[in-house]
Amino acid sequence: MYQPIHFLQGLRYFLASLKQKLKGPTRYQGNADDICRQIVKNCWNGRYFQASTHHYREFWARDFGYCAESLVRLGYLKEVRQTLS
Repeated sequence: MYQPIHFLQGLRYFLASLKQKLKGPTRYQGNADDICRQIVKNCWNGRYFQASTHHYREFWARDFGYCAESLVRLGYLKEVRQTLS
């Protein structure tokens, strides 16, 4: 029923949650535009856009669909295409 991947994912979620509780939320410097660009940069892992940099680092098609058009307008067309492929 349960596979090793279930245990590993649960452990990863637990450790990410613990780190978040101990360290607190990520703080970004700059104005709103600077902060948004830093967040987008941190969500790009070199292969695709992740949904988050914390608990849910996976790709979620629904969430990506909400922001794909905005990412293209911000100049991330190459990354958006790579994420979709």
